[in-house]
Amino acid sequence: MKTTWLAVEPLDTLMVRDGRAFDAGQTGRGEAVAPPPSTLGGVVGHALGGKVKHRIVGPVVDVAGRQRFPAPADLVRNDNGETARLDVIERPAGVVSDLDAKHRFSHVLDGEGSPERSWITAEGLQAWLSGEFAPGSVLDFDDQDDYLCSEPWTQESRLGLAREWFGEHRDTAAEGMLYLANHLRVEDGTRFLVGCQDDKALTVRNDLAPIGGRGRLAHVREHGGNPLPAAAERFPDGRLTAYLATPALLNDVFWHPPEARLCAVALTGPAPIASASRRGKFGDTRLLRWAVPAGTVYYLQFDSEADARRWSGQWHGTLLPPGAQGESGSNGESRIATAGFGTCLTGSW
Repeated sequence: MKTTWLAVEPLDTLMVRDGRAFDAGQTGRGEAVAPPPSTLGGVVGHALGGKVKHRIVGPVVDVAGRQRFPAPADLVRNDNGETARLDVIERPAGVVSDLDAKHRFSHVLDGEGSPERSWITAEGLQAWLSGEFAPGSVLDFDDQDDYLCSEPWTQESRLGLAREWFGEHRDTAAEGMLYLANHLRVEDGTRFLVGCQDDKALTVRNDLAPIGGRGRLAHVREHGGNPLPAAAERFPDGRLTAYLATPALLNDVFWHPPEARLCAVALTGPAPIASASRRGKFGDTRLLRWAVPAGTVYYLQFDSEADARRWSGQWHGTLLPPGAQGESGSNGESRIATAGFGTCLTGSW
């Protein structure tokens, strides 16, 4: 199986809503969100002129040749303005919980601070994956900009006029339907890198594709090289972290591979995910689900380092294993679960 990476560069602002309803008028506002994997999946399908046979990985945000990722959820900003990684300690014997036995973790995340809302560079994420930023440590580096960065877009508020969707007045202005909506203005040079897993190398047939709202386009071209950081080299005592670079449509928030134990989880969420396709029956393809957000970290322990390395070798840089995201489900979930959701990177702890 070969992975072909494509670069999707928006040519305008992005207006991808999270799917939750909002009312017209001054008090209603449509909120724009980062394009979910399903949005980029549609772009890729248009650019390639057909579906990817296996899976789509990503997207990964690239700004002027440097990749950015959502900061891992176990990074916090303390009262001194320092960025620290939460410690992972064995659960004290005296700690009680109303969770059932299945969800009673053997370890807890310990530390003080607010979630780090910034993004992390590929270099910073590589250091995090490799264990250079050990749990319980303050991130000590000379130039923070080498590791932490801002999100690659700014919010722009727009006043819009809703249109008629059906009937003889279709695509004309709907009476009394002014509304407010936020758009995302991406930084210059921003691209979304998407990996397409197929039996053969793929070629872009249509270099202009719609993205993020009617009339908005993106330039699509082939991108050489894998933009994802490498997996950790060691997994002492079988300890492995599974970091989600994209949201995941998990059947169980407390997911873990059947051959590993879930020791702890760091997440901030949930994240709403909406999707629909105009290429089929619009009503039949609509989907609105709560997802585990990008940046979530699962602390896993395998029976041995060899077992952890084997799992990492199989799943690092691709999607979570089949079945984790309801790939046998209905209402479009079977296909959507292979469109970039649950892109996974593996580190050590």
